[in-house]
Amino acid sequence: MCVLFLYLDCAGKVRPWSFVDKYALNVRIYNTEIWLKETKDDLRHLKKIMKKEMRYYLDRDMRIYNRLAPNYENMVITVEKIDSTMGIINSLRSDLKSSKKNELESIHRSTGTSYRKTFELESKEIQLLKKRYYKSLKRLKKGFRKDRKKLVFIHDEYEDSKEVLNQLRYKREKIDDDLVRFNKILTKALFESEKSFYSIRIIKLSKSIEEYISTLDNFESFLMNIDDVAYEEAGSRVMIRSSKKAEPMNYLTTYDRGVNEYIKTLRKLTDALKKI
Repeated sequence: MCVLFLYLDCAGKVRPWSFVDKYALNVRIYNTEIWLKETKDDLRHLKKIMKKEMRYYLDRDMRIYNRLAPNYENMVITVEKIDSTMGIINSLRSDLKSSKKNELESIHRSTGTSYRKTFELESKEIQLLKKRYYKSLKRLKKGFRKDRKKLVFIHDEYEDSKEVLNQLRYKREKIDDDLVRFNKILTKALFESEKSFYSIRIIKLSKSIEEYISTLDNFESFLMNIDDVAYEEAGSRVMIRSSKKAEPMNYLTTYDRGVNEYIKTLRKLTDALKKI
C-alpha cells in the first residue's frame, strides 16, 4: 500500500520526454505549460465545488468524505509539485541558453550531468506526477458516484473537437480548386453586359454556394470557440450532475448536430460545384 504518494512510485513505470533537439524540447515544455495552466483553472473551479461537497459529507456521510478528501488533496499537491518542477525545467532551459556551447549534450555545472539527462530526469518526475493526478481524479469521480453524482469537467465532453475540426477542414480543402474555378466563372458572369441563360444560372447558383460556405464557416467558428461557448452556458469548468440520464447541454447538442450538418452541407456544396 502506498501512503506517501509523492515519494513512492505505486503507479508503475513512466517514460521521460522524448526530444531529439532543443526545438522538440521546447514543444514538450510548451505543451506541459498549457496543460498546467488548464489544470490549475480546473482546480480553481473544482475548489468551490469541493468546499461545499466536503462540508456536506463531513456532516452526513463520512464514508464518502473519506473517499473524496484525500484524493482531492492529492490532486492539489500533485499540481503544486508539477508547477515547482516546471520552474526547475525553465531555469535549466535558461542556463542552457546562456551556456557557451548551448548544446543538450554539454554538462550542466551544478548537476554534473548533461542537460539532456537532467531534462529527462525532471520530465520523468512530471510524467509520474501527472499519472498520479489522473489516478486521484479517477478515484474522486468514483467517490461521487457512490452518491449517484457525476463530477464533470466540461472540456472532457468535447475533447476531440480540435481533431474533428482538423478532419472537417481537410475534407473541405479538397474542393478549394473547384471554388477558385467557380469564382472565376462567377466574376465573368457578373460582368457580362448581356446576361445569358448560363450566366443567370451561375449567379443564382452562387447564392446557394454562399449559403453553404456560411454554414461551414459558422460551425468551424463554433468549434474554435467551443471552450468559451461551453463555459458561458455551464458557468464553470467543472460541474456536479446527477448520475441519472439528463438532457445534454446545448453546446453538446450543437456540437453533435453540427458535425452531421457540416458533412451534409459540404456534400451539397461539392454537388453544386459539379453542376458548373
